Amino acid sequence: MNSFKILSGLISFLATFASIIISIISRLEYQQFLLWNSVDISIINCFINISLFFLIHIILGSIVFYLSFFQCIEIIKINNQAHEAKNRPKELLISGYYAKARHPMTARFFLIVLSFFFMIGSLIGIPLILLFALVFALLALYEEKKILFPIFREKYQEYKNKVNSRFFTIKMKIIIISLFGFMISGAIFNQISIK
Repeated sequence: MNSFKILSGLISFLATFASIIISIISRLEYQQFLLWNSVDISIINCFINISLFFLIHIILGSIVFYLSFFQCIEIIKINNQAHEAKNRPKELLISGYYAKARHPMTARFFLIVLSFFFMIGSLIGIPLILLFALVFALLALYEEKKILFPIFREKYQEYKNKVNSRFFTIKMKIIIISLFGFMISGAIFNQISIK
């Protein structure tokens, strides 16, 4: 195992651990913003209430985070090999991850952010996810119009026509809709308990 894999595994572990710590702190400090307040079932009640939905958020969020993080690392390696300098690609990537979506790294960054806010399990995460989605989409549009199309022209247009998906594959869309739907459901049950 090379040092890069060890380092990326360590970073992934630390980021997940930090997300869990932030989730615990938010459960202690901002209980009125927690999802699922009206239906949550307490499993362990010590200095922090560990509940069923808290565990679901931590487990599912961690799985999505790990998968997205390691795929993102792979894409970064591939991307770096195809660039002469920053924002100067020497070749158009059209195979592997890029055969399924035109911006697979941006999609993985979004999934990493989504999984982070999913692990927190708070109402505050929902608008922040939407904000990050907007920022990522604008960056990808900029990259297509100002960097990729001027360099590759017809070749990029052919690629764009062939690969319709800008960001997400069908599997990724299902994951995103499921996680976001779960959070929205939790927000609805939070509002029921507030009233």
